[in-house]
Amino acid sequence: MAESFVILWTQERIRWLQRVKDFGPLEVIFGGPHISMPAIDHVSLGDCLYPVAVRGGKFFLLAGMKVQAIEPPDEFVRNRFGLERPAGCMWAEFFRWLKTKQPSVGHRIPFTCADSAAIGDQGSPFQFDRVVPLDLLEQLRFGQSSGRELPLKGFVDGQLKNNFSLQGHVRRLSQESAVWLAAML
Repeated sequence: MAESFVILWTQERIRWLQRVKDFGPLEVIFGGPHISMPAIDHVSLGDCLYPVAVRGGKFFLLAGMKVQAIEPPDEFVRNRFGLERPAGCMWAEFFRWLKTKQPSVGHRIPFTCADSAAIGDQGSPFQFDRVVPLDLLEQLRFGQSSGRELPLKGFVDGQLKNNFSLQGHVRRLSQESAVWLAAML
C-alpha cells in the first residue's frame, strides 16, 4: 500500500528557489545523510512526498508528488541535464558551481550529499505561501506504523514553536492526514 511522507525543507533552500524562480512542478526529492536532506531509503514507488516548511509558527505545504522512480542522483542529473559530476567532486561543491552557471536547475540538483533521488512525473507546482490551517495541523498524525501515529510536538498558543520533530526525518503521514494534504494541493 502506498504511503505518504513529509520532508522539511530549509528556509535557505526555499529563498534560493524563489530567487531563481523555480516554481516547479516538483520533479525530484533527493535523500542523503544530512539533517537538511534526510535519507529516503524507506520511500517506495507509488508513495507521495510533500516538502514542507515551518516559518513564523506556521506550517507550509510547498508541493507534492507521487514517486515514479528511484535512482542514484548522478544518474538522474545525467539523464535530466546531460551533466556529469566530476570525479571526487562533492554534491555541495557541484551545486555551488551549477547555481552560478545554470541556476535554472533549481530543486533538480542536490545541494549537499545525496545518495538517492525519488522522481515524480506529475508533481504539483511550488506554492511557498500555502499555510496548513492550525485546526488541520493539530489533526495531522505522523508515525512509523498505522494506528500508532502521533501529532506534531511544539504547539504553544496556537503556533508551532519548533520544528524539531520534523528535522532530519522523512516523516510518514497517517492515511487520513495524507488525504487532507493531498486535498490542499
